[in-house]
Amino acid sequence: MKLVVLMMLAACGDKPTTGPVLVRNTAVSVTQALPTDAEMGELAIVPSKTRDNESWLPQGPGPLLVEAVLREGNGPAPSWLATDRAGTSSKLTYGTTAHVPYGCDGNTMAVTMLEGDGSKLSPGLLWLRPIAQAAWMPKPVAIVGAKLTPTRRDLTIGAVSLEIVRTEARRGVVNVLRDQRMIHQMTFERSDMEGADNDTPIDLVDGGPGVPTPEMAWSFGAELLAIVFKVPGYEGLAFKTIVVNAERGRTVAAMALYLYQCAF
Repeated sequence: MKLVVLMMLAACGDKPTTGPVLVRNTAVSVTQALPTDAEMGELAIVPSKTRDNESWLPQGPGPLLVEAVLREGNGPAPSWLATDRAGTSSKLTYGTTAHVPYGCDGNTMAVTMLEGDGSKLSPGLLWLRPIAQAAWMPKPVAIVGAKLTPTRRDLTIGAVSLEIVRTEARRGVVNVLRDQRMIHQMTFERSDMEGADNDTPIDLVDGGPGVPTPEMAWSFGAELLAIVFKVPGYEGLAFKTIVVNAERGRTVAAMALYLYQCAF
């Protein structure tokens, strides 16, 4: 985004100047500000129509919002603009509460069904943003892998590069770069769990508890990018979202999500 600043230079003195006014055009780059959590909205899910034991997705008839998200906030907005993993958008409204099967041992998950034209939405993560942000027009961005070893994973998402690096046996860092400049950093750690192999170092090839993997990314606005990481745990899945512009990034706490699956 370019902002043209007009600087008018005139001679100073006791009398008004009668000479020509010089005008200089200077192009100044302005970075689009990072949106607030309230502007970003929430994460929801488009479930699978049929049961798939190899997928983390629940099975259900239509888009849903996990009830834990509602309990942690001040309640949902009456309606949202929803964009799926394919870039399809639809207006959805808050519907009824239900329980859908999820995890093992007959577990269920409390959800709120989202009403509207959700039939055309693709299964996967669903971004719910306020109606006021209609102009953003999010588009999915491909996540491309470049290098993968037990200690390092490199990926590219549009203009952004990710370096996921194991820094210690159970700790690591995600470096987010744009034009080879560091704009954000996110640390991660695998916690100890009784009965788990706590002494084995993290292996980024195998993944496992505590290791973040980008699950979805949307570009929006002039230069903004939202990246959602899937972080497996011992008993469920967490999703963490960051938003970045050309200069910096931050975590979007409102777009965090946790899905309990099974006891370890």
